[in-house]
Amino acid sequence: KYYEKSLKIANRKKNRKLLGNILRDKGYVLIKLGNLNEAFSHFKTAFSLLTEIQETAHAGMCWQGIGYIQYLQGKFSASLRSLKKALYMVQYSGHIYCKVTILFYLSVYHVEQELFAEAQKYIKTGLRLAFEQGFEFELAQFRRIQAKRAFKLKKYIKNCLYKGNN
Repeated sequence: KYYEKSLKIANRKKNRKLLGNILRDKGYVLIKLGNLNEAFSHFKTAFSLLTEIQETAHAGMCWQGIGYIQYLQGKFSASLRSLKKALYMVQYSGHIYCKVTILFYLSVYHVEQELFAEAQKYIKTGLRLAFEQGFEFELAQFRRIQAKRAFKLKKYIKNCLYKGNN
């Protein structure tokens, strides 16, 4: 209901930034609902609109959404490329919140793939930025990643020791 109203307002005002952000946000909702193909389509459309008007940071968040979809589909190398593209797009934009969000997803990706040294790099940068900006929710997210990383690392070491004793 609100989505349709928002689209009408954005179209009526010919506000491409608003329209792109609405489509991007709908993509995230569609991911939660499990409609990955439709979400992917929303992110691609939003990306096109936002790059036309040079909204680089918001367009980068579209790539973060695409990377998350690819991750959920098991397309890990494509996911990593998309997430790194997203980070590159927001790197110098001044949108710290977007950068912290993408660093969080890169951290999750690397922890899940048990690439702990890489994960630590993204965790440290994300934590520093989130702390400097006072992003309480994001700080909590990164702390959970650190805990998960520690658990996985401990499990990995145990497996290595167990394999070494056989």
